[in-house]
Amino acid sequence: MPPLKEEKTPVSSPAGTLAKSSGEALLDSKLVSESPQSSLGVKPTIQRTASSPSLVSDVVHIGELSYVAWHQVITDPSLLTDHANESLPNVDVDALLKFVPPTFSADPKIHTISVETLSINSGTAIPVLRDTHIFYDTEALVIVHRVKARDSGLVSTKVWCWHGKQCQFGEKEEKKTDELARRYGSTLETVFQRREPPEFVHVLGGKLAIRQGTRAHWSSENTAMHVVRSSGEYIFIDEVDLNIRNLCSGYSYCVSILDQIYVWHGCGSTPKERNAARDYAQASAVKGTSITELREGDNDVDDEMFWMVLGDSGDYAKADYWKFRNASAPNDPRCWIVDATVEGDPIRAVALISAETILQQSVYIIDCSLEFFVLVGKNARSKRSDISLAIRTVMAMANRVAISKPFSPTVHVLVIPTQLPLDMRHAFRDLDESQVNGGFVPDHMNILSTTEAIEHLRTSSWEKAALQDQNMLPLGLDASHVPSS
Repeated sequence: MPPLKEEKTPVSSPAGTLAKSSGEALLDSKLVSESPQSSLGVKPTIQRTASSPSLVSDVVHIGELSYVAWHQVITDPSLLTDHANESLPNVDVDALLKFVPPTFSADPKIHTISVETLSINSGTAIPVLRDTHIFYDTEALVIVHRVKARDSGLVSTKVWCWHGKQCQFGEKEEKKTDELARRYGSTLETVFQRREPPEFVHVLGGKLAIRQGTRAHWSSENTAMHVVRSSGEYIFIDEVDLNIRNLCSGYSYCVSILDQIYVWHGCGSTPKERNAARDYAQASAVKGTSITELREGDNDVDDEMFWMVLGDSGDYAKADYWKFRNASAPNDPRCWIVDATVEGDPIRAVALISAETILQQSVYIIDCSLEFFVLVGKNARSKRSDISLAIRTVMAMANRVAISKPFSPTVHVLVIPTQLPLDMRHAFRDLDESQVNGGFVPDHMNILSTTEAIEHLRTSSWEKAALQDQNMLPLGLDASHVPSS
């Protein structure tokens, strides 16, 4: 199969377009690496330099920085190790790529006796008797799973408390859930919406739907949009805001409009997701509701009502690589946290990140299967060693997996605060752009190619204009590096 044309990296932050001082070229410049004297305790200085007889510009020199020379072309990650090994730890890339996110396999020797769902409200526990696999984001629910060992006949109980994102969980609710756990002789395990572990979903029958609002007032006649996606053996159905930007070529959707339910299948949705979407639409339909099934790029183009309600058909997540998602079992994103100071284990796998669990002082590597990202936390942008190690490692990862992919995965560097690439957001169930940015979402992406990121790290002098916005400083710098005047 011929390789696909690589997608162009979006225009990044203002720092991504700034010229370097003194005509420093990419191939013969030097990568700045962290050292005890590199930035701390050194006051940046400003001087005026003439880059041409008629042009004078302000240039800021960032202290007495130490250098590691990378003299060769930066497209081959193996070339980055010539001198960088002196300051960056070695990493076993093959071992990292063997990481598989946690899964759950039911023990055939364990038999389920019962699964009970209780709604917790103001200190009371009310049994949920129907649609027990459908949760609401305003609820706090207790799930009680009783099992029996086939060999010994011993009975045990596991108790979870699920928190919807909009639930009110106060002192009364906490007291009631603790009381229930004690009654069943179990330790209470807390589960948060969109971070449900595989075992939890398995107990619910392998399928979990989460709706917005309350159980008492939700109606299938509401205008609503649900995304249907699989993770391993399990199906997740999440209600999302009715908006074109919540549509993605990778999955199936149910969109309810008046007395019409559209079942839309993105080109990358799997047969299992398509079947689950059909089943959910049929279960939601009331008398008189018609169901229309649409396939991306096939019979959806001319359905004016569908696009009129959602928005411009050019504004949803439809990167070309989504069409390869259903060619094999889809993989969930994989994540690693980078800390070059940890001896022997500078890069370690972490549970799937969400908007709530991202550490702003850390650097991450994210594998979205056909696209890699280095994610730099808001308070990690000056951690040059961590960033350099992440870039070197992720480029090696992309090269290693390219042989098994339809094309070589692209690699980008994202620096918080930033808008998130739409297709990246859809690779996760829970990567809320506002939460990732601490409530403030800038008006553009702070995104760099690896070449741009390396150029930032090896630059020791910047035009003063590049340092005006402390939220969008060049990669490798933070506010402490910028002179006060």
